[in-house]
Amino acid sequence: MRTHGHGQGWIDLNPMIPELVSGLRYRKGAYDADQGDFSNAGSIDISYANRVGKDTGVAAINEGSFGNFGHRRLLFTGSPRLSGGGLVYGLELFHSDGPWDSPDDYGKFNGILRYSRGDEKRGFSLSGMAYTGNWNSTDQVPQRAIDSGLIGRFGAIDPSGGGKAHRYSLSAQA
Repeated sequence: MRTHGHGQGWIDLNPMIPELVSGLRYRKGAYDADQGDFSNAGSIDISYANRVGKDTGVAAINEGSFGNFGHRRLLFTGSPRLSGGGLVYGLELFHSDGPWDSPDDYGKFNGILRYSRGDEKRGFSLSGMAYTGNWNSTDQVPQRAIDSGLIGRFGAIDPSGGGKAHRYSLSAQA
């Protein structure tokens, strides 16, 4: 329904690799005809880099991070020249257990492959993105179970709850 706030106003940012974002453009309200029914409260355009590395404003990255609650993240990005254009790739592997008594065991894989040639006025780009995630969802519990002492603040009623999701996209811009 066009009047329903979530019907046209929800986006899953899990597939996004923030280090490869080159720009954001926010617009408030349903005032732009090019957004049509998809901007009942506003919209955002997210631009990915056409090149990464020296002199692009977006750094090429190969890094890992490790932290509390089973947090692990590996990220690889690069931008080789290819057939008169540029190829940008990004690969992200992520895991986190969270503070829960029954760990989230959230794992995700993100990948992006983008080929671009030319410039903004006389060029094109082709982007492929992939995301997959698996998790246990034990963080949604009744307040009365915590208040009664049945479980602790980080406890679970049903430790078998969880999910799997995947998104794949292919887009072109000329």
